[in-house]
Amino acid sequence: ATSANYAGFLGLYTVPNGGAMTERVRIDSAGNVGIGDTTPTNKLDVAGAIGISDTTVIDASRNLVNIGTAAIGSTLQVTGQTTLATSLSGVLKATSGVVSTGSVNLTTEVTGTLPVANGGTGWGAIQASAIPYGNGTGALATTTSGTNGQVLAYLNSIPTWVATTTFSSGLAYSAGNVTNNCNQQRLGYY
Repeated sequence: ATSANYAGFLGLYTVPNGGAMTERVRIDSAGNVGIGDTTPTNKLDVAGAIGISDTTVIDASRNLVNIGTAAIGSTLQVTGQTTLATSLSGVLKATSGVVSTGSVNLTTEVTGTLPVANGGTGWGAIQASAIPYGNGTGALATTTSGTNGQVLAYLNSIPTWVATTTFSSGLAYSAGNVTNNCNQQRLGYY
């Protein structure tokens, strides 16, 4: 305190074994309490972990936060990195205000287009008659759209629709082989 400034604080000190006197709790002139904090800025500032062995309710104008077993809270806001539970694994999902692990239904719970960076194709739609294939770069590509009478061939490492060949009479195709099936008389052999 100085002249015309009578602000002060109440401090609680302990002496650890073999150590110097150390301030452990402070109540400042504004009524803020610091545990392990000598400059509290809130009604309660705690530097270090807090252990609570029973149901806890923090009431900020009835926007309750509950930690424990009694389900009386409506809002819990966490800023920064937080560990919810070491037993949780998979996708966290909120249903009717309850957070749990579960599967995501891609039909009803996902909207928009999943970008390639997140494992999607980046496409909103695939062209009719096109076939998706892996392009070797960790992403998908599609063939061009095929038309009637074309077959899918692998050309230059890319699946491609190509026209089929129609043979004239006398030639036949079977199991990858073209054979001459006309008789010798038609060819002029006697």
